[in-house]
Amino acid sequence: MAESDAVEAYNILVHWLIDNKLEWVAQQIEEETSLGKTEPRRLSISDSDIAALQRVYDPPRIAPPKSQSAEFLVRVDYSPYEKFDIALSAIRSVVIGAIKMQEALANTLDLDGQEISFVPGETGTIEHRYQRADVEVRLSGIHEAEQLLSQLANDVRK
Repeated sequence: MAESDAVEAYNILVHWLIDNKLEWVAQQIEEETSLGKTEPRRLSISDSDIAALQRVYDPPRIAPPKSQSAEFLVRVDYSPYEKFDIALSAIRSVVIGAIKMQEALANTLDLDGQEISFVPGETGTIEHRYQRADVEVRLSGIHEAEQLLSQLANDVRK
């Protein structure tokens, strides 16, 4: 796929998150991708630059070195493919991972028709609840979503 296709796929994933009330994930992805990444770069100063600096700042007492170099970290933008991978990884972690955690919790607690409720201490009201049947329905959807995400990732990398 061309870079423009990777940009389009990234935008589709981010908009899907927003459309499915996961704006906070989309926002974190946007923040992460806008920050960029760091890469090491070796910068060196030529002999003439060293000599000029020594004349200005410090009269030469010893012969100037042939050259000097140092390694620095520089900020670099993510490529469209890397941005897509970040969005894809976030969806796999937050959406698919959450349902897999629900499955693990339901298996561990052996629900037998009972319900799991999450009640934060600050409000005292139920924020989220589910039963084993809910998990089974979500798991079938997640398997299909995983296949679609894998196909999209393969298409982007072609």
